[in-house]
Amino acid sequence: MTSVVSRHLSSFQHLDEKSRKEWVGAAVLLWGSSTPSWNRALLRRKVAGAIADIVEDHLGRLFDRFRRGRGRAMLEQTAPGSSEEKFVRYLKGSRLTLGEMIFEIDGTRRFPKPQYPDLRAWLQSNARRLSLEWDPKRAGRLNDLRRSASHGGSDVSEQDASELYDLSVWLVDLLYG
Repeated sequence: MTSVVSRHLSSFQHLDEKSRKEWVGAAVLLWGSSTPSWNRALLRRKVAGAIADIVEDHLGRLFDRFRRGRGRAMLEQTAPGSSEEKFVRYLKGSRLTLGEMIFEIDGTRRFPKPQYPDLRAWLQSNARRLSLEWDPKRAGRLNDLRRSASHGGSDVSEQDASELYDLSVWLVDLLYG
């Protein structure tokens, strides 16, 4: 299954060892021939959510690199009244969720003036594919599916689990491809 995933996800080798093991384990549970269909249905929400959690973790690492490299300088430039903004609190040490990171990336694409020009310039230099090939609809759908898989009380359909998987592949490829 590792070989199959690595062929399907061109950026698989860029994931850390723990993420690769969890990704393959999730794929085996979702689509492995030895997983009974009744068990797949029971595990689908948790497994699909685990894949999106890996995406959130790796996107968070990108944001953490920005915070370490430009966060202090950006905080010095920030207007005093903006301390309530989630991204400013993040720069001071709080955490961002997948949806919040997606929102911030979307904000860098606003024209004529992005929400945070420093973040926009940094993403263009350090995550070029993410910056150039970003699709806010796909990213929003990934977040919606992840939210229902990780936080919803209902089952996740086979179709939604597959879509969440495909969108996760898309985002990881943007990060590392």
